[in-house]
Order: sequence, then structure tokens, then C-alpha cells
Amino acid sequence: MAIEATGTYGDGVMHYLFKAHYRVSVINPARIKAYNKSQMKRHKTDAIDAHLIADFCRTQQPLLWQPLSAEAEELRELVRHLDDLKQSRQREKNRLEAKPKSKIVVKQIEQLISYLDKQIEQTQENIRRHIEHHPHLKSQSDLLTSIPGIGFQTSA
Repeated sequence: MAIEATGTYGDGVMHYLFKAHYRVSVINPARIKAYNKSQMKRHKTDAIDAHLIADFCRTQQPLLWQPLSAEAEELRELVRHLDDLKQSRQREKNRLEAKPKSKIVVKQIEQLISYLDKQIEQTQENIRRHIEHHPHLKSQSDLLTSIPGIGFQTSA
């Protein structure tokens, strides 16, 4: 059985299927799209996609999905939250760059950016503490950051 990756939307389904002892692969949609092109298929419907994914699994034998450890799952949540906070901050900075005419609006946007900055700092610190607290994550982080150009944030 295979499922196209859907970010966090498929997590519950994957955990349920795993606990029910189903063998499931999670496949990057870009791989399915490339496979579809290689098969020179032009039409796209749910039924055709289902057959395509089944054929992909039969011919490519993708790796089976395994749930993350609890500490890795927590780290992933923290990193995703950090990304969301940074996107929110950038969105507000863009709004500020548009030079709203209302001084009240400008002040509130600036306050929101300041709040987001604090949340970003707190979340980065929570990520650092979480990695430090779990030896396996710490050793993986140390190994990754030993590569030139890979910093702590990328390793997380």
C-alpha cells in the first residue's frame, strides 16, 4: 500500500495503518509525477492516479514507512512551528514595507513583529534544549554540523 506525502495531513492515517500492521510507503508526489511522465500518461483522474501509484510501488518498491521516535516527532513539530513563525514574521514585514497610512496599523504590525521575534527566539531555544536533552538527536546534530555549510538550524 502507498500514500502520497501530504505533510502533516496524512500522519494520523499513517500511524493508524502502522498500528494495524499494514505495510505502507509514503511517496513524494514529485516522484509519482516523474513516474507518470516516464509512462507518457496524459490523463489524470483519481482512478488513474491510484493505478499509477500501485504500478509505481510494484516496479520501484519504495521503502516502508516507519513512525518517528517520540523525540524526533517533537523535534519535527518544533521545527515546523519555527518555520511557520518565520513565515508569519516575513508576511508582517512585507505588510510594513507596503507603508500603511494608518499609524495605528503600523504600530500594531511593529508590535506583532516584535512578538514574533520573541516567539522565534523561544522556539529556537526550545529546539536547542530538546536536541541537547536527547543523546541520539545530539549525536546526529553533531555529525551533521561537522559538515561545512551545515549549521544547527539545518541539522535540526
